[in-house]
Amino acid sequence: MLTLVGDITLSSLSDLDRVAQCFENQLLDISPVSRSGRIGRDGRLYVMCCPRKIIWYRAQAAFLRDMVHVKVVCAGSIVVDDDIADEKPQVIAGGICFAVKSVEAG
Repeated sequence: MLTLVGDITLSSLSDLDRVAQCFENQLLDISPVSRSGRIGRDGRLYVMCCPRKIIWYRAQAAFLRDMVHVKVVCAGSIVVDDDIADEKPQVIAGGICFAVKSVEAG
């Protein structure tokens, strides 16, 4: 897990309906991107990125309601810029845990 303090921006399907929300200086734990691969019947290698987990401390599950995309910036660098996975966020001690659909390919 990568622990960092950064800015997290959440956006909805249509920013016309709801303005993107930015939360500054948030404590986050972010899991590394994990990939799995398999050889298809056609002989080609198929690589899949598994959902990446984010633990957001001092957050509430309601923050993610109707949000579909998350962007995390730390020290001017984009760390995460992915869609939120369909899984329901889990409430944990001190915050929430949710998954993002990593589109980073290897």
